[in-house]
Amino acid sequence: MALLVLSAAVLLSGCRVGAEVLLQVGSDGQASAEVVLELDGEVVRQLDVLGVDPAAELTAAAAAADAWQLGREAAVDGGLRLVLTHDEAAVEVVTGALRELAAGLDERDPALLIDLEVRTEPDGVTLLTGTAGVRGPATAGAVRDGQVVGPGPDELSALVEDALDARLEVRLPGRVEAHDADAVGDGGALRWHLDVPREVTARSRPAAWPWWWWAGGAAVLVGLAAVGIGAARRFNRVG
Repeated sequence: MALLVLSAAVLLSGCRVGAEVLLQVGSDGQASAEVVLELDGEVVRQLDVLGVDPAAELTAAAAAADAWQLGREAAVDGGLRLVLTHDEAAVEVVTGALRELAAGLDERDPALLIDLEVRTEPDGVTLLTGTAGVRGPATAGAVRDGQVVGPGPDELSALVEDALDARLEVRLPGRVEAHDADAVGDGGALRWHLDVPREVTARSRPAAWPWWWWAGGAAVLVGLAAVGIGAARRFNRVG
């Protein structure tokens, strides 16, 4: 995913690329996802000079599957924000679609790898497992006299880490009770910083009914009981 953009950006000094994957899982087993690519103005200008369309690969991904929709927003500084949105579907369909974004790439190619599984246990506990991360390019793609030239894999990995800010955010249903995320945002959003591929795990449990729901329910039952007793007394008097 975003192979051309990533390959070019790591070779452009001072350029920044932001990549974020957002996965939202509902209690009904449905999910939705977004893949957001943010390019600063310098990246966009340099890619234009190189003749690289920053939206090319995301456009291809959207065209390959009807469930993906691509939107683009221009920034004031000349930057670009690309948002690939997956329609709501069964969670296994959405996680499979995220996995397929890197399908067909050679293992030496740079990619944002998202391989997640979400399952719900009989007791309602939701389990998230899998791996996510950035795979850097093995070469800069330059060849001279049949020989690959340019930075080696280690140097390119360092360049990717400097140029790319990649994140994964997952929202699970219920109350999160265990995770290995780097941070937890508003509403229990779990956030992982992605550099090299890493394991991703989390567990959430259905939220218990709040105290005010039980209090309200008890008040309703007491009220119904009082109405019933009053009606019975009136019936006895009439009888």
